[in-house]
Amino acid sequence: MPGGLREACVRAIDTFASFGLGVWQILPLNPPDFVGSPYASPSAFALDPELLHGLAGDISDPSRSDLDSWLAISEWAHSWALFRILKSINPRSWVDWGRWSNPSVKELDRLRLDNEKDYWREIGIQWKLDQAMELIETHARKNGVLMNKLGIHYNTTKMRPPMPFSRENADLMIEVFDHVLTQVESTL
Repeated sequence: MPGGLREACVRAIDTFASFGLGVWQILPLNPPDFVGSPYASPSAFALDPELLHGLAGDISDPSRSDLDSWLAISEWAHSWALFRILKSINPRSWVDWGRWSNPSVKELDRLRLDNEKDYWREIGIQWKLDQAMELIETHARKNGVLMNKLGIHYNTTKMRPPMPFSRENADLMIEVFDHVLTQVESTL
């Protein structure tokens, strides 16, 4: 279901809030590496394009103006789109890309022009994923659940404020997660 994962996140936030939990720390949502780990991602900034359908499949396509404005504050996205184009041409490691292992600015400009449609598709995917995460974070904030992006490129999810964590807190967390996972499982 388009947007189903985002809706499951919203339901999870509602459940966390109903149990009085005020923090949700999310594991990395970056594109995984060749073994499926987001911890060695080819990008520290991009969200995994495979999450598009579940998180943002129901979000309308952006206008060119939306994309231009977003690119002005998401400087990493240009390089990411070019990387994705190059990876579609040669799926092997970038060290095996020959002249594309260290292309000139002129070569990259030509690559973008030759693949304009793919370039803007990749930018649009990241824009939609960013919009979906903003919706989730806004819902969390409105419900008293701390979950936000920090860092120079707003790509890090951080827990604040530091909190003591007792055995009772752990038991409550397990109870809430069990409840949330049961809800999510029933939507799959």
